[in-house]
Amino acid sequence: MDEHVMETDYQSLGCSICLSSYMMSCNVHILSCHHRFHLSCIAPWLSKSKTCPTCRSIITTAAARKIRRKFLREKILHYSVLLLSVMDL
Repeated sequence: MDEHVMETDYQSLGCSICLSSYMMSCNVHILSCHHRFHLSCIAPWLSKSKTCPTCRSIITTAAARKIRRKFLREKILHYSVLLLSVMDL
């Protein structure tokens, strides 16, 4: 079997950072090297390392910053919705 196909099949199973499966409600981010991760996993990873956790390809500072901003926006949105639902009680 082709090595790329095996890797793609493995990647479709779940996030290699947290080892959890991808769910329909999960926000998944695909890096320039085509590896995918939960946004909530890859954003903190890129705060500490500038490489893909799977293949060690270098992720540019601009790309890492964009991913972290996207993660923070998602987090703010999540907590805003949570706060509004608590206020409705």
